[in-house]
Amino acid sequence: MPTAPSIRPCLVAADRARRMTAKQRQLLEYLNHTLSNDPELHRHISNLLDPSQATMSGRLLYWVATNFSKSSGLYIVKESLTTNVWDSYNARLKEWNRHSFDPFCRRGSPAVKLRPPQTNEATAEGTTPSTTQALESSLAQVHFLYWAVCTGVTDYTSRNLERIGVHQEDAMRRVRERKASGHVKRSQISPPRKSGAVGFPHCHDPRAF
Repeated sequence: MPTAPSIRPCLVAADRARRMTAKQRQLLEYLNHTLSNDPELHRHISNLLDPSQATMSGRLLYWVATNFSKSSGLYIVKESLTTNVWDSYNARLKEWNRHSFDPFCRRGSPAVKLRPPQTNEATAEGTTPSTTQALESSLAQVHFLYWAVCTGVTDYTSRNLERIGVHQEDAMRRVRERKASGHVKRSQISPPRKSGAVGFPHCHDPRAF
């Protein structure tokens, strides 16, 4: 009796990956399982990591998740779930720490490889991935992008590039003005906006395996 073919893992630890903690291994297994069973989510994250496909940078998404959401009190509604982006980002960062969630924590986060979606599977637009090479990243960066897609941060960013760009420029202008005036004491780039109590649901949550 023929055996069923095994599912090829799409997210694996790179050869140069540092030793993972038990919690990081659990996160890697969860993300691999989720992406392997959700081709659209897998394709979306692959495109964000692929410079030839990405329509927005990781730093722009990070700005929206931190400075922009903090100063604007950003809420996003996706699939009937409402997320306060600033609170959601901080809650996940506190739960998983920088080595497992900060997209720019390169040294402390294990290196991983994300294999591209199957090239024989057409996308919704009838196209196929531009690369057949595995994309190198870090566990924290893939986790952050997964969160950004699931909470709707990527969709919001793509629809509001001009508004976010104006916010970035205003914030950087204030920084330049403080430096020019001789103000050397550190201060917040984007002061928080006062808001009431909020929750932070997610469409997927690696804590609930």
